[in-house]
Amino acid sequence: MGQPDQLNEMPPKKPIWKRWWFWALIAVLLIGIASSGGSNGDNEATNTEDNGAQTVMSQQSESENPQTFKQGMYKIGSDMPPGEYVLLAKGMGYFAITTDSTGSLDSIVANDNFSSRSIVAVSAGQYLELKGCEAVPIDKAPPVNTASGVLGPGMYKVGIDLPAGEYKVESSNAGYVEVSSNSSHTLDAIVTNDNFSGSKYITVQDGQYLKLVNAKLNLK
Repeated sequence: MGQPDQLNEMPPKKPIWKRWWFWALIAVLLIGIASSGGSNGDNEATNTEDNGAQTVMSQQSESENPQTFKQGMYKIGSDMPPGEYVLLAKGMGYFAITTDSTGSLDSIVANDNFSSRSIVAVSAGQYLELKGCEAVPIDKAPPVNTASGVLGPGMYKVGIDLPAGEYKVESSNAGYVEVSSNSSHTLDAIVTNDNFSGSKYITVQDGQYLKLVNAKLNLK
């Protein structure tokens, strides 16, 4: 009697966690997650560094800019240091130097409406009011553009904005020219002044100030 046929039994299956490829897949996933986290961390660190660098650059740029006083009223010695300032206006500007803040006419030391630029000197205890313009310390003021060979309406310091010498000034109608010894804008500072039409010649010296209203000066 022959041997009974043996059944072909399948070997038992291994649990999935015992298979090598399962752990290889887990390792790959873990490496991917770690890499992604590290990359994000690096990006965040880089972004933070970039933002920090931009902030420092911005602060440095601001600190390198000349100190500018916008329109308003300032008490000299408290809000604004005493000294000489260039006033810059895009159109017409106005300033007033006063002894106090009462707003009375008696308190006005000097005031003026001007075009383009003016120059003022202020002392501790005085008040400076600015309208339609801003003030910059004279040693920080942008240089006057003389490329055209002509100076237009405004106030200029001889020896800084233009050389000493003799110049021809011109006005088509009702011009005004003034040479002064300082930038206080007081009557006793005026060396010479004139209302004129057409053309005339003036001579200026280093340290003096030249004011032009509705007039131009030929530098050449």
